[in-house]
Amino acid sequence: MRRLNRHMKGLEKFYLTNLYTPENNKVLAEISTIIQPRYMDVVDVFYRELLGDTSARQFLDSEQVENRLKGSLKDWLADILSPKERYEMEHLIERQLQIGQVHARIDVPMPLVDNAMLMVKNGCFEILVESDMDREHLAEAIRLVNSILESSLSMINQAYMHDMVENERNAMSLRLNLSGQDIALEIERIRSDLFNWLSDSIFQVMSAQGLAEDSLQRSEFGLWVNHKMDLITPQADLSGKIKHRMDLLSADIRHLTHQADDPVQRQKEICNQMSKAANEIGWLLSELANSLLANSSKEDSLTRLIERKHMAPVLQKETQMALATGNDYSLIMCDIDHFKRINDIYGHAAGDLVLEQAAKVVRHAVRVSDYSFRYGGEEFLLVLPESSAEQAAEVAEQIRQKVEKLVVELESQRSVNISMSFGVAQFNGHPDYMRSLKNADMALYSAKHQGRNRVVMA
Repeated sequence: MRRLNRHMKGLEKFYLTNLYTPENNKVLAEISTIIQPRYMDVVDVFYRELLGDTSARQFLDSEQVENRLKGSLKDWLADILSPKERYEMEHLIERQLQIGQVHARIDVPMPLVDNAMLMVKNGCFEILVESDMDREHLAEAIRLVNSILESSLSMINQAYMHDMVENERNAMSLRLNLSGQDIALEIERIRSDLFNWLSDSIFQVMSAQGLAEDSLQRSEFGLWVNHKMDLITPQADLSGKIKHRMDLLSADIRHLTHQADDPVQRQKEICNQMSKAANEIGWLLSELANSLLANSSKEDSLTRLIERKHMAPVLQKETQMALATGNDYSLIMCDIDHFKRINDIYGHAAGDLVLEQAAKVVRHAVRVSDYSFRYGGEEFLLVLPESSAEQAAEVAEQIRQKVEKLVVELESQRSVNISMSFGVAQFNGHPDYMRSLKNADMALYSAKHQGRNRVVMA
């Protein structure tokens, strides 16, 4: 956002010179008096039209609109269509840029925002036309409202494009900065999960327990494919083949399950198809791992966790998937208790060793489909796809207990015991993932406030 903020003074000058001049402020005072009692009429029309757009339904639902968004839009309209003084410009402009950032995090299509602004403008124009303004003042008022809304939209879109480009850059950087060796090891781990699924599924089928057609998609392996594979592997052709083979297997299971043939023969055929698919997918995974190892030239970081700057594309994708499927994700925010004291007493080399050991516990405690970020300093963030807050709290408690038992061996035959505090939050349905992140952060703060070395759910 720093690059955008460089233009703040220029934007302030433009607003003061062209929009919120003393003369225009007098007109805005009259406009505000006319439109203010009917702001909710504009808001209602806006969201009624928006909810009728199929492309908007992945971002909005009736409950969100009624409980959260209507009031925000009303406040925004009241803010930009009221007189402004010089000292208010920075806050006004910053608010437009923040709206653009939120749109980028939610990944709202820009044409949808443009159409929405058109509805807002038309609603305001209709109210002004129905007022007692004379024709000369009416034309002046409409021109001013149009200029203000267009300028606001321009800033919103500027911030939106800036953050969308940044998100895409970070997604590409995530692939480049994860070492090929680490990803290859992860693929070998997930390959093992694939064949564990095969063994369990064959047992289910042969013991006549039945098998869901999307069984593979719902397995540990399936979670990794759906939530993580595309973000960490650049080989789109191999990734696409893996997904296609999984879809074919689901279709085969669905077809065979509904056949009225001999049950024993049907069971054998389902098992044959599952084995065939698992072997083909296993081969594709090996190809993927070999390709990554061949191109590996990156060194591991201290914690071997993902850097915070790569968080946005992950949370954006998880939020979109949660809204589309109804399968929520959960967040665990955690940090090492009294870490500054460890650095002060034992030195920064000891602090690095503590970070390394704690991060190792975190990495080994989560599923291969989960994400582990170094959020900052001694603070970590875990993203758990398709997990409830209760499930995430269990993971956090397991990590807490393992860390509590950890003895970090230092130089000169010294050692230190450590503990960690955890805040857990489940995706709350809001399309802006920062809301869920803030809830996890507040839960972590509560854990610290309650005495540390504990897990608190938001």
